[in-house]
Amino acid sequence: MKNILSFSGIFIFGASAVFLFTLSGEVAWAAPMKGNLFEKGSNRQKLLYRFQRNEQVFEGGRTVAKAIFADPSGVEAVVEELTLEGDKIKTYQVHHKQIGEERLLEVKGGKLLFTLTRDGKTETAEEDLPANLVIGPTIADILKKNWDTLMKGDDVVARFASLERKETVGFKFTKDIETSVDGKNRVVIKMKPTSFIIAALVSPIFFTFDKGTRLLLEVEGRTLPKQRVDGRWKDLDADVVYQY
Repeated sequence: MKNILSFSGIFIFGASAVFLFTLSGEVAWAAPMKGNLFEKGSNRQKLLYRFQRNEQVFEGGRTVAKAIFADPSGVEAVVEELTLEGDKIKTYQVHHKQIGEERLLEVKGGKLLFTLTRDGKTETAEEDLPANLVIGPTIADILKKNWDTLMKGDDVVARFASLERKETVGFKFTKDIETSVDGKNRVVIKMKPTSFIIAALVSPIFFTFDKGTRLLLEVEGRTLPKQRVDGRWKDLDADVVYQY
């Protein structure tokens, strides 16, 4: 039986950048997306990691994105690579340098193909492609796509692809609260497992958006990089703040 507590990296880097400038007739670069990961409870005083995402949009609708998470000294912890065809996931790869793991998701012929390499061994798994597939980099996009539904108070359900577990897991997204900061309205969306058993053991993740622009501002919860504790790498719940 798989460890139901093993959900490292549920959240990754969130939303697609929205500003493009053309380099040629065939490719455009999205403005880089940046952010900081702070130790939870440190009042954003203890910086653990920085990240930057760069995205290329090719003629025909193919998008290639790369995100790098590095510690304050610049040492890379995790590198993500994602390829989309339109809004469909084609490949998603995580190079987890901290723990020496390579994780890969491929979508082919109506199937999800998982490959995980660690400790010199490679494991594979497959399952049918769900209609509502989501991964960390596409979470913000699916929330924006279903914004009106969420604002009415209805749930949005999706299957999250956990590369570490080599399977998808059901999650639901719900509007949690609305707040105002410096005169600007914010909306907090909660992500929680649909399984009662898993929900009792896995903490929810909270996404804070600017209500007017729908920009993702903050995330509170599980991240891809880990934290060194007593000589071991532990899953990290952090406060993530985005920069635009």
